[in-house]
Amino acid sequence: MTEIVLIAVEGWSENAANWNFSLLREELKDLPIKVLVPHYLDAKGRFARFRSHKRVEQYASEVEKIILIQKQENPEAKIYVLGHSLGGIIVRYLSQRNLFNEDCMILVGTPNQGINFGFFKNLILKILARICNVPVFSQLLENSNFLQILNMNGFPKKATYISGEKDNVVPRSSSDPLGIGIVVPNCNHKLFPREREKLSNSAIPIVREILEKDLENK
Repeated sequence: MTEIVLIAVEGWSENAANWNFSLLREELKDLPIKVLVPHYLDAKGRFARFRSHKRVEQYASEVEKIILIQKQENPEAKIYVLGHSLGGIIVRYLSQRNLFNEDCMILVGTPNQGINFGFFKNLILKILARICNVPVFSQLLENSNFLQILNMNGFPKKATYISGEKDNVVPRSSSDPLGIGIVVPNCNHKLFPREREKLSNSAIPIVREILEKDLENK
């Protein structure tokens, strides 16, 4: 019997969502947990980032459908929602709709306060976003209107924040804005590797521990 439903929301990737979380799924298969990976992105493959023309709000609506279906099909199960990178922003956006409990949010390498590549690179990204019609570029940049509105009421205090010690994409001040998160040593932004040799220095053992503790308390 499934006691927990884990909805894992990937970041902005050019790979298949299930592939991105393949090792995570393998590490959880011995537990009474149903793992779902929404396919919310509107483009995959080469240059996917330049062919994704939806906003965060639109991506979130695709993920919301999956959550609502699971709440209906598994009314007794506890729903956890995990988001990596852009996926974490989607999770935070959906948390405003009371679809799941705040303490069931796992935010991994999430640009809560945005990404800042420096003035010139930010400017180039904004220009590219406008030319290629990729609004999510601008939405994820530091001080964007989207993030200012999202953060208006502060950051979720009961959520679990996980950061990579050597993340060169999302600074720790952004992925762990409250300074209460878990830092994965010797790990960059790829916190969900597919290679087993990288398992110990990833977010996967931490996610498993969180879910195991919940199961033990039932």
